[in-house]
Formats: sequence, C-alpha cells, structure tokens
Amino acid sequence: MGGEESKPEEVIRWHDRYDDDAEQRGIDEAVREFEKRRGVQKMKEVKEALFRIKKDLQPEKYKVGSKLRLGKLFPEKIKEIENINIAMVGPTGSGKSSFINIAEQVMMGPGEATAITQSTGKEGTIHLEEFLTKFNFRLIDTRGYFDLDEGWSQELKNILTGKIRPGQTILREGDDAAQAPEQHMRSKEAPFGEQIHGVICVMVDKDPRLEQYKTRMKSIKEYLRGQGYSPVAALAFEDEKDFKDEEKRRDIMEELSAAVGSPIDKTFPFINHLASGSDIKKDPESVLNVLDILDTAVTAAEKFIKVRLQREKYSKERQAKGAGPESQSVSDFIQTIGKAHNWDKSRIDSLVQLLNDDDIYDVSTLRESWDDVSPKLTMGMRSVLKQALSV
Repeated sequence: MGGEESKPEEVIRWHDRYDDDAEQRGIDEAVREFEKRRGVQKMKEVKEALFRIKKDLQPEKYKVGSKLRLGKLFPEKIKEIENINIAMVGPTGSGKSSFINIAEQVMMGPGEATAITQSTGKEGTIHLEEFLTKFNFRLIDTRGYFDLDEGWSQELKNILTGKIRPGQTILREGDDAAQAPEQHMRSKEAPFGEQIHGVICVMVDKDPRLEQYKTRMKSIKEYLRGQGYSPVAALAFEDEKDFKDEEKRRDIMEELSAAVGSPIDKTFPFINHLASGSDIKKDPESVLNVLDILDTAVTAAEKFIKVRLQREKYSKERQAKGAGPESQSVSDFIQTIGKAHNWDKSRIDSLVQLLNDDDIYDVSTLRESWDDVSPKLTMGMRSVLKQALSV
C-alpha cells in the first residue's frame, strides 16, 4: 500500500507462439516454392537455348560465313573456305578431350561420339586430330603442353598457319622421330582456307599455374591479337560442386580471362565429365556452356576471316591507288603513332583490333568514321589521333 503498483507479468500464450511459427513456416514454404519455380524456369530456358544453338549449327543451316554474311562481302573468297577450323589448345589433361566428347554427343548423338578417355599420364593427344567433321566447322585437337616455352609458341604458330596439318604427329625435342616417319611440315603457310580460323583455350580450374599464365602467355596473346584472333576461353571443372559455386566460379573465370586474353563474356565454365565421372545429362547448364563456347568460337572465327580478307582487300586497293597518306593501313598508322608516344605493344594491338572490328582498315576510313570511333577511345588516345588526323 502506498507504493507503486506492480505490473502484471506478460504471459505469452501458446496460440500466439503457434501463429508466429505458422507465419514463418508459410514464408519458408513460399521461398522454397519460388526457388523451385525459378529453377524449373531456368532449366526450361537452358534446354531451349541448347536446342536452338544445336539447330543453328547443323550443316543445313550453318554455312561458312553465314553468321556475318561474309558471302555477300567476299563471294569468291568464301567459296575457297570449305570449313571453319577451330584449334583446341591447353595444357595436358586440361579437359580438351571432355569438351570434344560433350560436343560430339550433343551434336551427333551418343552413338556417334568418339570414344575418348581422360588423359592421366604425361601425354595425351600427340597428333593433330579433327573432330565434328560432318559439319561446316571442325574442332582440331592439339598436343597438350607442359611448359610455355619458345618451342611451344613456334609449334602453335605452325599449327595456326597450316604448316602442321591435321593427321600429322606433333614432334617435340626429345621425341622419337620414328613416331612420325616420312612426315614433312609445309615450308610455307597453307592456303587460307586450310589455316586455323578460331582458337579455344581450355584450362582446368585447379591448375596451380593459372596465375603464372598471365605473364607467361603474354607473347602468345600479343601474337594472336596481332593476327586478328579473338580466343574463346573454356574453364573445365573437375568437381561439380565447384562448378555450381557461382562466386568461386566467377573468380577463376576472371583469372582465366586475364591469362589467355579472352574477354569475360567469351569465357565459359563447363564440367569435365571424364574426370568427374558424371553423366553429361545431369547438368544441362554445363552442356549448354559447351555449345555456347562452340557457337561463340565459330562467330569469332568468322570475324577473324573478315579481318584477314578486309586487310587483303585494302592492301590491294592501296597498291592500286599508290602510297598516299590516306591509303596507309590503319595498322601501320597506329604502329607509327604508338612508337612515337611510347605505347606498349598490347595497347597498339588492342587499338588496331578495335578499329578493325568497326571495319576501319585505312586512314581515309578512320577519318570518315571519326565521330563514331572517338567516343570509344580513351582521352589520351583520342587526343593523339585527333591531332595526327587533323580532325
């Protein structure tokens, strides 16, 4: 009496707790249902995309040059190219064989796919071998490398230019020459139609040398870029769980992109089912990525063909016009400017590639296209080129 009145203790009734629990269960159930629907929808989209790419690459639909309509630009030259040739390059055991096997199973059916096993020894493919020969493009498997030395760099250049031909054994220092009796490498480059038009670089996600490749592949990246190649990167995961870990997958893809010089949008992951022992049907997303790599590589190969044929065309036109400054090739023009301003080779090659992608091959066209091109350049490049062109 006379003191503060004590407040009654709050009692939590059982039915209040029941309602809270029921509400949380309802939320959890709704989330699970949403994730399930999203998963089903995603799988549906994956299968539709897989079917579309497969259909688009069939011989009756895909013809050499049809993606970029090269037949209209270079009707006679395109007739001379029977197939798009795409080289598969990468370290021994990187997953090239698995990639080829998945592509064959999807494109031709399991019954027609080549019987391939994962390379576990010191060496896998030792000769240049063609796959998917029923199509108007083909994959050419190359001998895996151990060290990125000068010998391998020259070997790759010989393959790209057609000096080493499909079916030939690739001999290296220390090999027994009896493995390839009476083989003769071409002394000159093969006709353009027989050369390599596209490149797919395959590497395994657990390769401890991935970081080293960023510097050790520098000369090869510069060579490919200078020739007009835009390599596509394929990252082979040996563990399905790692493939499905999106954050981890993204980090390794960025490393691979930097290592081989492939843009991140041309870098794709897939599951090396020969190493993991899994059935390719278990993960349609991995299979779709293999076809995406193939489709992207075919498009990149056509872009390479376009660049090479445009260069040849403009070279002939310059010779016909004479050696005036307006007829100078954009490559020579940028090389001269780059040296004067101490630009490194990769910067020069990237700029030439950017201009070639916009169908700019001589100074005259660069001047005419300046308003469209200049926004794509860095401020420094824009200032230097504007002064050189007097625009």
